[in-house]
Amino acid sequence: MACKAARRTDEYHGWECEITEGACMFLCPDSKACAEMYGEGPDANKGAEKPETISEIIEAVREDICDHYCKYRETADEDNVCDGIRNGEECPLDRLY
Repeated sequence: MACKAARRTDEYHGWECEITEGACMFLCPDSKACAEMYGEGPDANKGAEKPETISEIIEAVREDICDHYCKYRETADEDNVCDGIRNGEECPLDRLY
């Protein structure tokens, strides 16, 4: 429960973030929690492979959009497979790629 981007200050609640240049979002700086909640900090994307080509980036974004689209329309089953795909239909989000 520490963060390399946090530094002591007499402002805010005692901790400043070097990344946002504002107050640390936590009373006790926590890099892992910051990475999970805000996608920032020294632990953000740690160990994750970054997409290198435009096609890989588009595919990653399309998959995220697709998962959320079906989830919030309540058409996905427990395996996150959409009703349309299970019924042999084409996903409307396939047009993104």
